[in-house]
Amino acid sequence: PLSLFNISSKVEFAVIEAGISQENEIDSLSKMIAPDFAILTHIGKKHLSTLGNLEKSSKEMTKFLLSVPKEKWCLIPNDALIYRYCKQLSSAFYHWDTSDSFLPHAISTKSGCYQINFPGTTPFSGHI
Repeated sequence: PLSLFNISSKVEFAVIEAGISQENEIDSLSKMIAPDFAILTHIGKKHLSTLGNLEKSSKEMTKFLLSVPKEKWCLIPNDALIYRYCKQLSSAFYHWDTSDSFLPHAISTKSGCYQINFPGTTPFSGHI
């Protein structure tokens, strides 16, 4: 969370990593970060040492997704452990690890600029 204090008011886009090592830790991180969008990486063996099992890890990690506003999106892995919690999401979600021509993608538009395209929404553009 220390990186949050270093973000200037002029910044249009920030990527914040929210890792956890104990149950319910994501609750306070979600409130601090207040994400507009979320990208959830895979739930893997690295989470076993801190939370004990993949089921508990998946449940804790997907709690973060619940804080994303309904008009925004989440990008998640296509994983049965995570998918069971997706029905609780108010935001749209897409799978980043499924081969599909309609999946989101990012492109460079010109020097120092980028655009992220998501199906059915207006592209998000910004400066690097």
